[in-house]
Amino acid sequence: MTYEGADSMGIRPAIPLLLTMGQAADRLQVSRSSLYREIGRGRLHVVKLGHLTRIRLEDLEAYVSGLAAPRH
Repeated sequence: MTYEGADSMGIRPAIPLLLTMGQAADRLQVSRSSLYREIGRGRLHVVKLGHLTRIRLEDLEAYVSGLAAPRH
């Protein structure tokens, strides 16, 4: 994983462990609707923090790794 913790000054890491829906959609270059569709189909897992919905970076990476290349 590419994450490194915050330094002694408390500066946030460049790559967060939990992504917002918008951040995850941006990283995949898809719409938020497409992202929610994949979540609804059980292909991508989310974390609930109270009323907040987040996607763990490692779950997003696993999702991408599991995508099959289109066959011609």
